[in-house]
Amino acid sequence: MIDDHLLSVIGGREMLSRLTPLGGGCIAPVIRLELRDGRRLVAKRSVHAAIEARMLGDLAAADAPVPEVVARQGEWLVMTDLGGRPGLADARAARAAGRALAGLHAHCGPHYGYPVDVVIGSLPQDNTPADDWPTFYGRHRLVAMAEEAQRAGRLPAKEVMRILRLADTLDEWLPAAPPASLLHGDFWHGNILSTPGRLCGFIDPAIYWGDGGVDLAMLALFGALDRAFLEGYAERAGAAPAIASDSALMALYQLWPLLVHVRLFGGSYLAQVAHILDSFGV
Repeated sequence: MIDDHLLSVIGGREMLSRLTPLGGGCIAPVIRLELRDGRRLVAKRSVHAAIEARMLGDLAAADAPVPEVVARQGEWLVMTDLGGRPGLADARAARAAGRALAGLHAHCGPHYGYPVDVVIGSLPQDNTPADDWPTFYGRHRLVAMAEEAQRAGRLPAKEVMRILRLADTLDEWLPAAPPASLLHGDFWHGNILSTPGRLCGFIDPAIYWGDGGVDLAMLALFGALDRAFLEGYAERAGAAPAIASDSALMALYQLWPLLVHVRLFGGSYLAQVAHILDSFGV
């Protein structure tokens, strides 16, 4: 589990006091390192270590609560340990998370997409810039991931055709030019760390500039949006997020992470994709 690249970062095996594998590393192995000098670090091994280091640096520059990158050696990314556990521990932590996400969304780019392509989990995320939001979301999110899932044998061709038809009508459903907010991009409960009364931070991003509602839709995919979280978001943003009261927008923005899950896991996620497509009559 630990090799010379990682040992060189921490100063040798003699510096290691304790090593603990962390849960949630289904995409890449993640371990906590407790060192004899008192430091607690997290090390993640991935062929995409350089991309993740870039994303964390960009989020930190936007004052997002993310781990500090300590070093990158080979496929190892070594970061500060934020502590906490996945999820929103209580209302105070949820409110703080909402404020932090709204603060991130206040940082906007010149277009949709991003200067570099990144990954979501282990999958490629096409961040080709676009000036029109429905076009970007349709082409570089829905269609791109549907085709990726089809190539992997996870999504039937008929469902890909339905997604292509939906993408052609997105200008009827999506805002034409929402703020190009800096998004976390993979904002579900497992990527939020907190303790009772405190937000520890956000991990495992898949960043780009887009409609902030996409992050909120992903958070709501596996459970209703927490009231305290929404209150915190509204406090920082100055208004409640529109997606909280727009079921059509919520469904369209949840289609993207569902397609990611179809590509990765298949199974029941395909039925959820089909249900959304049915609801839009394509």
